[in-house]
Amino acid sequence: MLGRHDDCEPRGVRRWPWGLAAALASIGGGCGPRKAEIAASVLIAAPSALLLGFGLLAILFSLERRPPRLRWRLWPGIVGVVATVALAILAGTGPNGAEGARWHMVALYLFGSTYLTLLLALWAILRLAGAASIAYAWSWLPPAALLLTPAVMVIGGEPLGDWVGDLWVYPGWFGVPPLSLFAVVLVVQILANRDPVASALDDDDALDVGSEA
Repeated sequence: MLGRHDDCEPRGVRRWPWGLAAALASIGGGCGPRKAEIAASVLIAAPSALLLGFGLLAILFSLERRPPRLRWRLWPGIVGVVATVALAILAGTGPNGAEGARWHMVALYLFGSTYLTLLLALWAILRLAGAASIAYAWSWLPPAALLLTPAVMVIGGEPLGDWVGDLWVYPGWFGVPPLSLFAVVLVVQILANRDPVASALDDDDALDVGSEA
């Protein structure tokens, strides 16, 4: 059965806020993944989460008027993807790799939502502070480091508490915060980067219509 173990303890697993995973395990008659398996699933899902984040940033970057000084340096992101792929391979070939791979889509949904929330929030802060180039090149790094470091520690045998599960799930809250935040920054980005020439032409047309009336 999905996530089933003979020696697992459902009550212990459910102390982790891995809500969707626990619900699926209950339907299947299992008891959900254990901490090390959750950590492995997070690491396996990490490259996909980073690529999703870069996709959202690409949409925002395409809306920029892009003055000459604004450049999106791609090499930091490439390094990040390569590093997370290496961690995913490490987790997938480890003792918890099979169950981690089984749960990785749930991890992508829950952990990925948290990652995107933190990514977009940091991007917005840096963008508002006038550090656009840094926002595009480096806003992925602090959220990735914050979320993936505990996962590496857990699969390495560190007895971290249930706060790690809170960290991976609650900020993203099943996709609601990142979707809402992206909708807000997308609208702001569109309005902030409207073509000033087109806006002026629209204003002139409005004045012409008013004078004819």
